[in-house]
Amino acid sequence: MKVRFLIDNYVDKAELCAEHGFSCWINFNGKNILFDAGQTEHIAKNGKIFGLDFNKLDCIVLSHGHYDHTGGLASIFNGKINIYAHKDIGVDHFRGSQNGEYHYIGINKDFYGRYRDKFIFNERLVEFLPDLFLSGTIIRSEPFDSDQNLFQYHSGVYQKDIFSDEQYLVVRENSEYSIFTGCSHSGIINIIKDFYEKFGRVRINALVGGFHLFRSCGEELLMVADYLLKCDVKKIYTGHCTGIEAMIYLKNVLGEKLVPIKVGLEFEV
Repeated sequence: MKVRFLIDNYVDKAELCAEHGFSCWINFNGKNILFDAGQTEHIAKNGKIFGLDFNKLDCIVLSHGHYDHTGGLASIFNGKINIYAHKDIGVDHFRGSQNGEYHYIGINKDFYGRYRDKFIFNERLVEFLPDLFLSGTIIRSEPFDSDQNLFQYHSGVYQKDIFSDEQYLVVRENSEYSIFTGCSHSGIINIIKDFYEKFGRVRINALVGGFHLFRSCGEELLMVADYLLKCDVKKIYTGHCTGIEAMIYLKNVLGEKLVPIKVGLEFEV
């Protein structure tokens, strides 16, 4: 498996663009999979610089319906391949403000309506390609509140967002597994526990994605760092919504096991 990060909050190379968002290109067993699509057309620009041809994608996988993971779809989607997503991907996500206003931050309605027939939905664990799995709904066994200002809109009422559309991608290589998560709104501890429940207590070769810790308190960071230390995880690649302060904290605890994500970073397993 080879992974290249097309979109993240951070970049240190000329010409490449960073933005608040996440996307990575996964090459596995001869298949090209795009996991999330960032926020804007920057994904197309970065892909061109990398020499990637989006027409050679075999499928797209979405972790959840937020704009910073789906907004770039319009700039790279050719309408010919499948987009795998949770059945709730179209839920109305909003961000609230202190003055009582709500701003839509979900998937682009025009894009979703135009290409809905290309979406393949799941709700439970599914092997959608050989050795590639989508988790389905994530079971929460530990408390985690990623953001007090995030809401869903149901029947004329704004309710606390429970991220029913969030799921993670699992890649199985022989007896080892890699987990890809977009934002971990459900909590990275809950995601790993959900993974163990569905796949057994197996080795995690790579844990990849944002952990949504940029608003977390010290106690929560301590709990996450302690749990990651106890898990059998070979390598952790994190960025985007993990946040700079949380990244530094985790790096100090986990050492070389943790690698900060940036646009252009690539790794092989």
